[in-house]
Amino acid sequence: MPKYVYHCKECGEDFTVKHSLKEVVEICHLCNSPTKPLRRPSTIFLNKKSGNIGSKVKVGSVVKETIESVREDLRIEQERLTKREYNNE
Repeated sequence: MPKYVYHCKECGEDFTVKHSLKEVVEICHLCNSPTKPLRRPSTIFLNKKSGNIGSKVKVGSVVKETIESVREDLRIEQERLTKREYNNE
């Protein structure tokens, strides 16, 4: 079901309701005012990563590169730790 945004004239607040296209909201869901709330145009929110739009990057290649980078960092850290001396004092 689609979400609709309504504005109440009485309390001045906006609220969101999910309902079918044919349903009509008659009262405010926040203050229960009998004044019919106004339906506002809802905005469309698209979450797209701008870095890869239109590029020929294979799916998963960024993840693979990150994993390889972390592996290299771990290898370097392991070498550093094996060279470290510990004292049991």
